[in-house]
Amino acid sequence: MTMHRKPIALALSGGGILSDRLGDVASEWYGFGGYLGRALRAFTIPQWNPCLMSGTPYLAACQTGVFFPPNWLFAILPAAAVFNIQTVFSFWLTLSGMFALGRRLGGSVPAAVIMALVFGYSGFAILHLFAGHIVFVNEWPF
Repeated sequence: MTMHRKPIALALSGGGILSDRLGDVASEWYGFGGYLGRALRAFTIPQWNPCLMSGTPYLAACQTGVFFPPNWLFAILPAAAVFNIQTVFSFWLTLSGMFALGRRLGGSVPAAVIMALVFGYSGFAILHLFAGHIVFVNEWPF
């Protein structure tokens, strides 16, 4: 199974990440998610990460997302599956938000669909999703 042929199956299987293998998700957030999952399975809130450098604050770090409810999935699913589910859901949320914006601006349903698809499949959105910058894409429609 390759990433470009069956992205939904890959997203749910945890067989790899729907992102650049050298990007932020693979190099930083993947480890954060795995560490968070291990801590949550042990019923603890991770305050310190002894695995990074000589130890770093984990709970105080700005990108660990300990209290972000979708990240609690790391406790029950493999890290790759969680990132893929978040990526697919975020992409769907972005398309829905852009559709809602098109309707709010007075566009017809077909015009709003076209608006959502043009934005969702633009170079801006796809490249940011591929790099793992999901938040940058999600915030634009809203």
